Amino acid sequence: MSTTTIVIIVVVVVLLIAAAIAVALAARKKKATARREKAGHLRQQAAAGTPDAQRSRAEAQRAEADAEIARQEAARAEQRAQQARLGHQTEEARIEDRVREADRIDPDVNQRRDDYSPQTPEAAPQTRPMDTTNDPRTPADGTHRAAPSTPEAPGVPGAPGTGTSSHPDRG
Repeated sequence: MSTTTIVIIVVVVVLLIAAAIAVALAARKKKATARREKAGHLRQQAAAGTPDAQRSRAEAQRAEADAEIARQEAARAEQRAQQARLGHQTEEARIEDRVREADRIDPDVNQRRDDYSPQTPEAAPQTRPMDTTNDPRTPADGTHRAAPSTPEAPGVPGAPGTGTSSHPDRG
């Protein structure tokens, strides 16, 4: 191998290396340009989405304002309900006081019994006391108990064995 051949081989190798470097740099530059374009495109999309973001932000703010109004209204409603409950309790207390006063005056009511509790008009219907002095089924303590139902209840319409019926179709 002569010196000229070696020089030519070295020059060719250097040129090939230079060409490879040039190709690599060009590819890198092209890749960078493509990435810049992609970044620019993404920025444009983001800018185009800005009105959507502003719209959704405004929507979220309106929803938050509506929620705050609803919370305030709920607080006012709760306050009204509390006042109504208090008014109701006060009225119930007044009614109970009146019932206790009526029970205190009524000779048929024993307020000193251990099981005494005032019967408000809602709890017990207002009835006139019955005269039970002639009823043999009335116990000595004055309490009323329902009479036991028997099939031999003479004269009671609809009782079995009496031949009478309280139903209009059965006679």
